[in-house]
Amino acid sequence: MKKYRIGRLGVTASACLFLATSSFPVLADTLTIGAGTHYANTPYKNYNNHGEFMPVIMYDSDRFYIDDDVAGIYLVKNNTHEVDVGIGITDLEFNNDHASGVMRKLRTRKITAMASLNYQYKTNVGNFFASVAADVLDRHNGFTADASYEAPFQIGRFGMAIRGGLQWQSSNYNKYYFGISNEESQFTGLSSYNPGSTVSPYIDASAMYSITKNWGIFLTGRYERMPSEIKDSPMVSRSGNLVIESGITYSF
Repeated sequence: MKKYRIGRLGVTASACLFLATSSFPVLADTLTIGAGTHYANTPYKNYNNHGEFMPVIMYDSDRFYIDDDVAGIYLVKNNTHEVDVGIGITDLEFNNDHASGVMRKLRTRKITAMASLNYQYKTNVGNFFASVAADVLDRHNGFTADASYEAPFQIGRFGMAIRGGLQWQSSNYNKYYFGISNEESQFTGLSSYNPGSTVSPYIDASAMYSITKNWGIFLTGRYERMPSEIKDSPMVSRSGNLVIESGITYSF
């Protein structure tokens, strides 16, 4: 089961299924549904961050997977290696309707779909991940790459997974979400800004408790440290990006 940086959080689904399938014996093809809340404290200046309802749907088989807003096909899947190609919706956007002051005059930066090639190496001391992704909706024609390590552990019905990693973002990606064009600068008074590519460290943590064989509750969080290339943007007022999700799931 995959949830790299494309979707909402890096470890939501992997943790949910890891715990749902570890506490009790289940079939190989696992379907999990549920509902929860999603809150993102984005780094944008004068921006109204808000929570939203989050449906949960996860399915994993030997050939393909669905992980909320990410879906893909396995090219290789065994006890040690997983390689897949997927497509998913990014979780970053700037909606000027949620901004105030001069920020409201900036153009909206929309979410996009990104195609990805993903690899996972599973060991007795944790899981190693690598992925590359490209914009397929012509929003920014940017690229991202991700490398991370995840340590899952479990005590009875309670389990947790902690992941740390680095994400690279191309200059086109950063220009779209954090840059200010000369035209925008003229009618907002903000300085024009043209960021280059960046590398951002992040940490994910995900916990779940299996109430019964089918029911579980989860809490996840992710913090990404913004590099100076992004923090220096006139659009940005925070040094990090925080996302928190919680909810309840049912596994068939």
